[in-house]
Amino acid sequence: MAGGSHLAAHVVREGLQAVATPTVVGRILHRALHMAQEHEVPEGGERLLRFVDRHLRAATAFVVDDATAEALLEQLKPVLARMPSEPSQVVSRAARELDRTGAEVPGHLPVPDLEPGIAMIPGPEVLLASMDPERCDALRDALGAGSPAIALRPIEDVVALLDALEACPPDAAPVVVIDCADPSVQPTTLATIASELPADALVVLWGCDDVQAEQAMQLVDAPEQWTRRPGEPPDALGAFLGAHLAER
Repeated sequence: MAGGSHLAAHVVREGLQAVATPTVVGRILHRALHMAQEHEVPEGGERLLRFVDRHLRAATAFVVDDATAEALLEQLKPVLARMPSEPSQVVSRAARELDRTGAEVPGHLPVPDLEPGIAMIPGPEVLLASMDPERCDALRDALGAGSPAIALRPIEDVVALLDALEACPPDAAPVVVIDCADPSVQPTTLATIASELPADALVVLWGCDDVQAEQAMQLVDAPEQWTRRPGEPPDALGAFLGAHLAER
């Protein structure tokens, strides 16, 4: 996403942290995103201001109180009003080629469903934020070939990720893999809610470039929980994750 969206999410997060504890911040963001039917904090302009004025205000008032909600808006709105109203768009070479030939470009690729019975696999689980069904299937195969087998749960957006993390057992050490080539949750979005991750969680930036990694790492307080695997094929990443989880 464009830099404006990264900055907007960071500003919203900092504003919330000034009025609430990390746990409460996560609840507010979770509720606001649900209410707005957004996958992440909007990038800028009227959409961002509407999200803050309506949904973030209502979520803060519900979770904390009206006075805190009003104080938060008074702090945020002058800053967010200066965010870019037209975020820059990074268009892939494939998308440009489709546009040149007149082919229809789909809005997004469907996130593959869990295979029957995969939720019943005992042992650890990896949460994969990816919009690429082929990479998802390839990593699932690599993880399932190990001993013990490791289950893979596709994550379609940040709300689903928060739900999955909340559902983890207290003694779990969740692993979140962001497919940076085609993410369903942007690395910077995860970075803005990083304080909601368990202390022993691991975040893997799979296929990231230097810019993606740097932008995300600037927003986190515990960079030791994050690791980069920039060019690994699925089987190599599966082996790395298997070795990591075996040590837990």
